[in-house]
Amino acid sequence: MNRDKIRSGCPIVREEELQLCEIVHIGGTHQAVPFPAKVMYLRESEAQILYVHGGKLVKEGPTYNDFYGYLTCLDGAIEEAERLSNAYSVNRESTLEIMVYLTITDKPVTRTEPPKIEYGRTEYFSINRNWLRYVPEQIEAMLKEQDHDNRYEIKKPLMFSYDEEKVFQATVWNSKNPDWLPDAKAWVREQGF
Repeated sequence: MNRDKIRSGCPIVREEELQLCEIVHIGGTHQAVPFPAKVMYLRESEAQILYVHGGKLVKEGPTYNDFYGYLTCLDGAIEEAERLSNAYSVNRESTLEIMVYLTITDKPVTRTEPPKIEYGRTEYFSINRNWLRYVPEQIEAMLKEQDHDNRYEIKKPLMFSYDEEKVFQATVWNSKNPDWLPDAKAWVREQGF
């Protein structure tokens, strides 16, 4: 079924009830099998350490995720950035900057009902890349179309966007001004995320 299992303690920020379908090969013909789907959007964050010199990115450092819950990536990333700044004497006067860059995404997922929860994390599944929005007239036209390029043009608006959407990005710590944001998590929440 081409679906990855995802376990997360991050919040669901919105839900949609959709009519989707999957194209299957039955008895020598392609047919659409429609089904209802509850699609949820899982809000996740990751923080990456960046090395910048003269305003230009020199190197990407480690990336931290939300394994322990939403925005927990900031704890390890900021702690490591502070450690690196001290270890290499990178400070306000240095031409090298060490930054922590936060990215927040909304990822479409589904889950079993009732939800399976283990160790404080809910089990979700990624969206199957073969699922399409079910619009009977368009699906029928797509299945009848012989030309591959024309079939794809009919299919494009039916394709479900299964990619995560970046909803927020910001620098939350910087060696040039390490104290400007005493509580990065509170600041991110104040921004509405």
